[in-house]
Amino acid sequence: EFVVPAGYKHVMQAELKDVLFGFNEWLYLLEKENSEKRCLEIGVGGGHLLRFLQANGFECHGIEPGNWAPSQSIFPDIETLPYDAYDSFVLSDVLEHLESPVDMLIKLKSLATENARIYCSFPNNDSLPAKLFKGKWRMVRPLGHLHYFSRKSVAALFMKSGWEMLELKRINEANAVNFKTANPKKILGRIINITKFWKDQFWARAVMPR
Repeated sequence: EFVVPAGYKHVMQAELKDVLFGFNEWLYLLEKENSEKRCLEIGVGGGHLLRFLQANGFECHGIEPGNWAPSQSIFPDIETLPYDAYDSFVLSDVLEHLESPVDMLIKLKSLATENARIYCSFPNNDSLPAKLFKGKWRMVRPLGHLHYFSRKSVAALFMKSGWEMLELKRINEANAVNFKTANPKKILGRIINITKFWKDQFWARAVMPR
């Protein structure tokens, strides 16, 4: 339960009415016009984004060792994938959990088509709340989160793995709230605490170098 809390399977399998917000909306708006839409999502969780992409024309597969949402499109590891090449990759809140984020990005590069894109989100250790709250920062999860990222380490991550980083956005925690469906009290709480959670997430996108 340091990593996966009790009852998490029920949470992951709960139906999400509106997937298109926050990180998901950002990557979809950047990807939706691409003519080639073979996508691989690492860490699909409940499979909500994967199903949304499939419904909107993407040929999308997922990797999820947790087996939260069994599907013919979701596989336990990379070695069991049906294809050896993908046009885009999505890793939402995944890299911080891995023993070696660099090795993962290198592996994905070996599966990438020419001009492939990759989209990632992960904790921003340069943020104000990280500096203020230190070990009590909400992103500190022993055994769950193994890595925390600064601008310098993000640049090193993509350079060492052979990807060309195009954009690195610092995001307020409130961007992760679906204002269309969230409980009003939850929304108010996020707005009140927006200073406390000031830009403690990174969103990054990169491409295969030419």
